[in-house]
Amino acid sequence: MNTLPMNVSDITRGMDIARSQINDQSGDFSFMKFNKQGMWVFGQDDNEPELDAEFAVDPRTLQMGFIAWEEGRNEPVGEEMRPLGNPVALADLSEADWTQQASMQMLCLTGDYAGEAMLFKTSSKGGMKMFKSLLGELQAQLSSGIAGDKVIPVVHLDEANYKHKKYGTIFTPVVEIVRWVTLEELAAATPEDDDDAPEPEPKVQAPKKKRATRRKAAAEPEPDGNAAANDDDAKTTRRRRRRTTTG
Repeated sequence: MNTLPMNVSDITRGMDIARSQINDQSGDFSFMKFNKQGMWVFGQDDNEPELDAEFAVDPRTLQMGFIAWEEGRNEPVGEEMRPLGNPVALADLSEADWTQQASMQMLCLTGDYAGEAMLFKTSSKGGMKMFKSLLGELQAQLSSGIAGDKVIPVVHLDEANYKHKKYGTIFTPVVEIVRWVTLEELAAATPEDDDDAPEPEPKVQAPKKKRATRRKAAAEPEPDGNAAANDDDAKTTRRRRRRTTTG
């Protein structure tokens, strides 16, 4: 089982700062996922944000816990998640095949989906590695002594991949921190949602062009357990995603 070493006091202090900075969300969010093709998608229609879209990660929503899946079916039979600093004791859970899981909430800042709140959960080997890396960068920011109120990471959603002897190409999620912001800076970058504004006159719009896909064939899903971790021939390749342009 993976463990995520951290300085809990630093993380907790960051949660306190963020809690005082960020307004409470209404709980209205879409589920974000990293699919088998190495793409970040969200919502029932699997919407794909722009490749250069920016997301603000809400530090106070970082959680750790466990999830159990029904054997042979892609359905959870149990889930227990708690904020950092208040860990779930595996011994306190019912008898089941529990897997460690992490989660976080993000707010899209740019692109077609600016203003959308999203929840991302992961229990895969690659996803937990990404979460551990994010925690490390957050801890370093809080421990630097120069962070001030800049405790909210703004990230790009990316992907990495490596070759596995049994499963072929494996895609893993990556979040790349591009800057740190305060609440005031985040508020200035967040589109306002004016519910009282009059609705615009309906217009006939041309159909939108589909975003270019980065690959044609679907890759195999990331193997569960430590199968990939024990593959000595596995080699990670990081590719920066870029928007396709035509000239």
